[in-house]
Amino acid sequence: MGGSTPAAAGRSSHAARGIGVLDRTLALGAGAVAVLCLVVIGSTLLVSVVLRYVSGSSLPFATELPTYLFPWLVCAGIVAAAAVGGHLAVDYFVERMPTPAQRVVRVLGWTVIAVTLAYTAYQAQVLAGSYAGQRTPILGWPAMYSYLSYPLALVALALNALGRLLATVLGLPKPAGLFAEDDPGVEVAA
Repeated sequence: MGGSTPAAAGRSSHAARGIGVLDRTLALGAGAVAVLCLVVIGSTLLVSVVLRYVSGSSLPFATELPTYLFPWLVCAGIVAAAAVGGHLAVDYFVERMPTPAQRVVRVLGWTVIAVTLAYTAYQAQVLAGSYAGQRTPILGWPAMYSYLSYPLALVALALNALGRLLATVLGLPKPAGLFAEDDPGVEVAA
């Protein structure tokens, strides 16, 4: 599975690097979306509160814009957490199995997860399309774009699950996180 030949070790090394790049891309991309959403939501609400205090009126879109961006914030946070292994896992019993059985359970688990996420992403995209004709009342933006965050997050999570599946099949170690101490070029504070 992981292979003992130099060619198999090279493939495993390339796969490990590829999975690491996928994890970093998902974590940093989703993190950037989350930060952007937080900045826009926070700034909008802050300006609205200050205007309300100073002038007695606030921004007309101050409630609509955060509502529009909140699904993006939530989905980005979920993807970023999954990419760095920050999700909950109940593996008490799996850890007590023999190593070959652990691998089988993990391969089956990641396969089910990847397929389920891909199918759910498809269904979420269909559902988001049903909002194509609706517009937000104040900004006039298509409502579909707010709901589009769900299928995109599900696709990102499915890619993450496929990376975990590949790592399990190849017998690669569990990911150490986004910025592991042994990662060249990344300084970790002690």
